[in-house]
Amino acid sequence: MSRDDCTLCAVWSTNLVKPHQQAEHFAELSAQYGNAPILCEENKYGKAVNKALTAMGARCWRDEHGKTLFIFGALKKVLYDHAASMLPMLTLRDRLLLSQMRHVREQPNGNIEADEGHHDDHPDALVFALWCGRRQMT
Repeated sequence: MSRDDCTLCAVWSTNLVKPHQQAEHFAELSAQYGNAPILCEENKYGKAVNKALTAMGARCWRDEHGKTLFIFGALKKVLYDHAASMLPMLTLRDRLLLSQMRHVREQPNGNIEADEGHHDDHPDALVFALWCGRRQMT
């Protein structure tokens, strides 16, 4: 995400690598972009990625308490509301992101997630980046 104009600059996703391989790839990308901070959600898979990144000494995004990004139900709604307020300022051309966004909504159980049979990985990544981008990165 470009800080200058909120243009989505790059998307990388895969389910074909192990956490340490993903961490190595993220660290390489970070280095290519001037030691850019790496944002990886602290979910089951992301926990292993963040652990590997920390072990490598990579620059990970952390909150004011030194924690990586952990999302739970109520917070996810706050993050999506924040992203919705920024939509008029965003330039989104990634077809997979736009396709996935069409299926994300508040579900009957109250969770913000994709409809059954669809994915929300790319919208979640965008929403998390917008949320964390409004804060100081370490």
